[in-house]
Amino acid sequence: MLAVLLLTACASFRAPEVPMRTIDITPRHPGHCLVVLLPGRYAKPEVFRSSRFAEAVSSRGLPIDLVAADAHLGYYRERSVVERLRIDVIEPARKLGYREIWIAGTSLGGLGGRHVHAHGGCQCR
Repeated sequence: MLAVLLLTACASFRAPEVPMRTIDITPRHPGHCLVVLLPGRYAKPEVFRSSRFAEAVSSRGLPIDLVAADAHLGYYRERSVVERLRIDVIEPARKLGYREIWIAGTSLGGLGGRHVHAHGGCQCR
């Protein structure tokens, strides 16, 4: 029984994609601050659209752009989350002109943000 549970748990991990998939939550305006949102353990980046993050930012007139990365559990399992975020999300954003990049997340995504910062994935807040 335990073996079946373990096999089922391992099979439920999604395989990491290269490049990491992202979705724009707000239109991009290089020069603004970019906030990279990382979802929780079983969530997809679309959760940030349905949670009305964009409305909260625009209603306050904040010069912030939001992008959500599909940094799912498979990236953490393969220990590639920091590298993929750096190569697929952060470096392209810098090339577009973003000078200030923040990493934020919910649940596992919050831990992922700390992991990116601690392991030199970017000089982000």
